[in-house]
Amino acid sequence: MKVDLEKCVGCGTCVQDCPLGAIRLKKKKAVIDDRCSQCGACMRVCPEEAISVGDLSVLEGMQCDACPIECRIKEGNLGACQRYRNENGKLVRVTRVHPFSEVEGSVGPDPAEAIRKPLITGIGSGTTYPDCKPAPYIVKAKRHDVDVVTVVTEAPLSYSGIMVKIDTDIPIGEEGRL
Repeated sequence: MKVDLEKCVGCGTCVQDCPLGAIRLKKKKAVIDDRCSQCGACMRVCPEEAISVGDLSVLEGMQCDACPIECRIKEGNLGACQRYRNENGKLVRVTRVHPFSEVEGSVGPDPAEAIRKPLITGIGSGTTYPDCKPAPYIVKAKRHDVDVVTVVTEAPLSYSGIMVKIDTDIPIGEEGRL
């Protein structure tokens, strides 16, 4: 990532939002260090548009394909999600996957079979992040008297938040109210 020092006003928004803590302010200007994984979080939050991708031909590290962000993780460093590290040119998961039996107390019991299985998987599952493009299809059905619909989600950086879009045939209130 590259900082345009003429545009940077030193507001610190990028410092707060960098998932790796790779940005600091020096003389009231943003400075990006070697831990940067090119995730682009700083670029998306900068109100002055002072941060850009820079020269793509000189990007270092290996490209992670675990999510749509596609970080460039340098040797020995973590990706923006902090779940993968570049160890000797190989992506290694550094956080383990928890089986359901370990998290059931936190997330609750497994839902009933009628609503647990999706109707369709993969439709519109690709992304053109950061624009939250709607899914190309809305699917609905009934399973054991339970109305089941597709839910389209976009999870930026897969850790900072989630937006859920639910389309219904029944008015449920003013848009954005829920």
